[in-house]
Amino acid sequence: MVWLLGARPKKLEMFLYEYAKNFCDLLVAYFICCCTQDLAELTVWVMREYHDPTPISLSVDEADEVSIKDVALAVAKAMKFEGEVVFDTSKADGQFKKTASNKKLRKYRPDYDFTTMEDGIQKSVDWFVENYESCRK
Repeated sequence: MVWLLGARPKKLEMFLYEYAKNFCDLLVAYFICCCTQDLAELTVWVMREYHDPTPISLSVDEADEVSIKDVALAVAKAMKFEGEVVFDTSKADGQFKKTASNKKLRKYRPDYDFTTMEDGIQKSVDWFVENYESCRK
């Protein structure tokens, strides 16, 4: 079995900020559990505590950006997929890196602990497997 991804493996993303423009199907597992919880917590904090009229980026640190390859392999591992993961590099993949500074967030919330990609994916996969029969197929 082969999993073919229409994306280049080295492209970097800040998933909480960028959502999933280029590979929505791949990101769903990561985004549902990991980013949604983080985004919900930070959104409540912004509504209650952030009174500055200038925008704030609710995103992971630049050092925590991950490549599409990292996400794909983490999803494959969490799903216990033992086939080959293939990247279709013939497709255009747009801008290589889309970094958004979270310095302002870190100024106000220096100790905020984002969910790791691996934990978010594993939680999402576990939920999906547990609820497979009642999920939309």
